[in-house]
Amino acid sequence: MSAAVTSGYLLRKLCNLLEQPQGANLTIKELTACCAVSRSTIYRHFPAGLQDLCLAILKEEANKLLQYECNSWQGVIEVSVNYIAQHRWRFINLYKLVILEQTPSFWLKIFKKFLLSYITQQLQADQLLDFVQKRPYELDFLAAGILFQLLVWLDGQLKTKPEVVIQQLLSGVQLFLFHFYQNQCD
Repeated sequence: MSAAVTSGYLLRKLCNLLEQPQGANLTIKELTACCAVSRSTIYRHFPAGLQDLCLAILKEEANKLLQYECNSWQGVIEVSVNYIAQHRWRFINLYKLVILEQTPSFWLKIFKKFLLSYITQQLQADQLLDFVQKRPYELDFLAAGILFQLLVWLDGQLKTKPEVVIQQLLSGVQLFLFHFYQNQCD
């Protein structure tokens, strides 16, 4: 098998295991048994083991969300929150396995990258990019607010209704957009 095929296989198998309520207790030994591969195969493709696998899954999930064609910030938030809610156990388990292990600055960088990717797809991409380059703290503030709300939701085992989470996230985005439009008028 090629490296890409093996990596893809491992990621798909891990995704399936993470959909189970007990997925947060997963070990490399259990993963090797499920995948019928050796530990060395996993570590050859993912040097930090389970943590690298989980980070790769999170990257894939973010890329999937960026593929949705959303015409508004509300659309991207609704799609993202509903996607997380739909794959509840996967995200709860990823949270327990890897998100808690990383520093907040790591996740802020990830969210900023995700937000910038979304901004470049917007109709006003040039104006938005110019805005965040002139006022990078605005993007930092937005990313931190989104991260905080998502971590609170994950801490609560995603029990808060998606509609409530969407409204909480939209209030931060509305503040960001208010500053953006105010800057456009200046």
